[in-house]
Amino acid sequence: DAEKKKQFEGKVAGGVRTVSPDGQWLAVAEENNQTGLWNISQGKRIRGLEKKQPPVKGLAFSADSKRLVTGAEDGSVRLWNVADGKLVVEAKHEQAAGAVASLGEDGKWFASAHVDKVVRIWELPAENGGEVKMHKELKGHTGDVMALVPMPNDPKQLVTGAKDNTARIWNAESGAAIRSISVGAAVNSLAVSPDGKRIVTAGGTNYARLWNAADGKKIVDLQGNPTLKRESLHEDGELAFAKVEVKYFTDELKKRGDEKKKVSDR
Repeated sequence: DAEKKKQFEGKVAGGVRTVSPDGQWLAVAEENNQTGLWNISQGKRIRGLEKKQPPVKGLAFSADSKRLVTGAEDGSVRLWNVADGKLVVEAKHEQAAGAVASLGEDGKWFASAHVDKVVRIWELPAENGGEVKMHKELKGHTGDVMALVPMPNDPKQLVTGAKDNTARIWNAESGAAIRSISVGAAVNSLAVSPDGKRIVTAGGTNYARLWNAADGKKIVDLQGNPTLKRESLHEDGELAFAKVEVKYFTDELKKRGDEKKKVSDR
């Protein structure tokens, strides 16, 4: 219930956080340079990642919730096992890393946004102990890239949101930009509906916008929702945001459709 959730959140200290797709885990970048893994149903911290790292600015779970990607101030991007907190692989770049994502078939890639406004796609080694290779660089954003979300219906596609007032869809395999959406405000957070047909953007204003992913056209603005007044919505995780907000928009559109039908039936 709401009271239990409030008590749980009060126990969790830290800034950057994200919820696993299966709803079981909350990962938190803690103030002591550790990253904690909390069991949501039990309301307690189960373990930390095996190594401390420089301040973590980005967290993202893999689609199967078994792995966690972290992006840190020193430019390191790391992949961890959730089950035991152990490091799987590490990629390094001279530019500080922020938002991160896991994508590709079987999670073979992970992505990181860096302060040079470039999103980098990293490929996991084919064998254990192999080196991580940079697969592609996604260039085009002119503002800080704040959000990375994989397309649920296409493991090769990645959606990015930035302070240049755009959201963009990319082919992570080829590095090509598929579509750029002019949002009209900085994009600090975004989410994609489970079928990949809708994109929600938020940030810079007290409302969110719903977009058609196929053509980049705006469907509706949602104003007056207090949960959207925060600059960033990472606290509840991208998936949680998608479930809540997309449902809200769907209900709102259905209501409007019912109202139009009533008018036409008169």
